[in-house]
Amino acid sequence: MLGAVAEADGSVHLMSFTMRHHRGQALRDLWDALSKAWRSVTSGRAVERERTRWGALGMVRVVEATHGEHGWHLHVHALVAFDGPVSRELAGELGGAMFGRWERALNRAGLAAPIENRGGLDVRPVDLGSDSIDAVAEYLGNITVEITGGSFKDGRGGNRAPFAVLRDALATGLAEDCERWIEWEQASRGRRQIAWSLGFRELGRRRA
Repeated sequence: MLGAVAEADGSVHLMSFTMRHHRGQALRDLWDALSKAWRSVTSGRAVERERTRWGALGMVRVVEATHGEHGWHLHVHALVAFDGPVSRELAGELGGAMFGRWERALNRAGLAAPIENRGGLDVRPVDLGSDSIDAVAEYLGNITVEITGGSFKDGRGGNRAPFAVLRDALATGLAEDCERWIEWEQASRGRRQIAWSLGFRELGRRRA
């Protein structure tokens, strides 16, 4: 997919959206709020206007989940592809518009997003050179492995991915880890951690 964008002289930016959370918040409530917020980001008339203005081809979205000292933490990474060169500044404008909808939807759900320029939103260009494409593909692959249970690595700052929580629960039998894993199983059932916008996944096949 990224190779097809590169061959068409397009560009790609990685946009990350975070949400505030605290220890004791139920994972199901955080998932529900994230789902509603992302639906607001990707639907409505504003999306069509943005697609026309910036030439957005589509995106692949990944929800990353970890558990740590402050409870469950969910955040979104989205690879957004454009049909031509788009500077970091222009991509930042699009990210800002998307973040506005994200923040308002979280507020309606009774939650909050960090301030946009203080960790709430991060927009970075993706180098479409072959090495960089391989690096991004590896990142998406690692996330997929984590989601499907192939990775038991600890995250940054002592945070643990869900299957790392399972690893520790099996190793120690601690009630807290067992409860966390059960919560993950119940709250994440039926959720899509990786999602492609309509037609975007087939882009590379069509241009092959």
